[in-house]
Amino acid sequence: MINDDYIYIKWLSKCGIIKGPNFLKNISILAEKLNQNGKQIKYIKLYDDEEIAICNENICLRTIKILTTGSSWCNKYGYYSKNYKNEIKHNQEMIEKNTQIFLLC
Repeated sequence: MINDDYIYIKWLSKCGIIKGPNFLKNISILAEKLNQNGKQIKYIKLYDDEEIAICNENICLRTIKILTTGSSWCNKYGYYSKNYKNEIKHNQEMIEKNTQIFLLC
């Protein structure tokens, strides 16, 4: 959805050979072109709620990415929230927790 000053992406999905990183690149190009044509796109908002089913349980991919790398999938491609510094602190706290997250089948 294109709003007055931002683009909102509710979800990304594979479409043939186009995958998430290419979608993000294309959205950035779109924002630049809109700005060249008089729009004032200041940011891109991406909602990341992808899940996979493991052992009949839905597991949030965002959480897996944070636990394995310390940052989100979007951060890998240069997208950062306004609260990025706090998120990194929170992510580190998640990693350091001594809890069992997955039960193996």
